[in-house]
Amino acid sequence: MLTPTRFQHCLGVAKSMEKAFHGGLGWKFGELEPQTTEADWITAGLLHDVLKEASVPTMLWWLRTYEPDWLDKIPKPLQDCPTYLHGPAGAAYIKHAIDFEKRPKKFYLAIVQHAGEYPGMSVMARCLHVADMCSPTMPFQGYDKLARLFFQGRLSEAEMLLDAWIIESVGDFGVPIHPQYFVRLEELKNILKPSEDFFSRTGP
Repeated sequence: MLTPTRFQHCLGVAKSMEKAFHGGLGWKFGELEPQTTEADWITAGLLHDVLKEASVPTMLWWLRTYEPDWLDKIPKPLQDCPTYLHGPAGAAYIKHAIDFEKRPKKFYLAIVQHAGEYPGMSVMARCLHVADMCSPTMPFQGYDKLARLFFQGRLSEAEMLLDAWIIESVGDFGVPIHPQYFVRLEELKNILKPSEDFFSRTGP
């Protein structure tokens, strides 16, 4: 179902989620989500893009058939955009086609939400959102800076940096910007109060 490049990306994200779960230097993100296990985090990384390369009609079929509420949470103008559909559709596919033992709700929601920003995201979902870009299919300027922040346990800073870069660049690829990106970025800026040079793609 995935190209070799996409599959390697998924392996990389799974490894990033394993690191995030265990942490280092005194932080362990897994401890903030006691309902989830290491296997949940690794599996979310491995399967987050399972329908990334499916057609839009296929994604919509899985959502309309099994999880229409997840589709309703995507702003209507974005409901035909693969960027925002593949997470919810992939989670529906996993839940109803291959995950017969059923994992915790936060596992599915992390996959649902990994390609956007949504109100009240769990730590696991936020980690998957960032980890997805720490093993990019195509390296982009600054991804090593993003990964460094993330693996130092500075999740909010990494999330803020990523959201700013997405807003800055995603339109160049013909992808509409999810409105929640603007909301979350301002929220994080108000909390963290970064300097302007924080958002540079080079430097510390």
